[in-house]
Amino acid sequence: MPDSKQSSQTESLDELARKIRLDILDMTTRAGSGHPSSSWSSVEILVALFFGGLLKYKPGEPWWPERDRFIMSKGHGAPALYARGGCHRHGLRASAFHGAAAVRQSGKA
Repeated sequence: MPDSKQSSQTESLDELARKIRLDILDMTTRAGSGHPSSSWSSVEILVALFFGGLLKYKPGEPWWPERDRFIMSKGHGAPALYARGGCHRHGLRASAFHGAAAVRQSGKA
């Protein structure tokens, strides 16, 4: 049985995944195109890797030589990466990240 700290962390990650899904829906709706379900299917993986302590990286040091590299070859999942990035930059809501609002809009972001 998980302890209360582990349970609390799981709840925090679940809430973050929910917020990222809302941001994906917002981005694709504003763009008037996109595949939110393709992005949604990768949310738990991204949250576990980037926020669950599995991936070794420093958001403020993108060229840190000891970082792990992440390659996502799921093109329709790009809004999930925008939302994940926005969470790091703006305290959990990607909608504040101007690039997120410009997903799939040529000449913006």
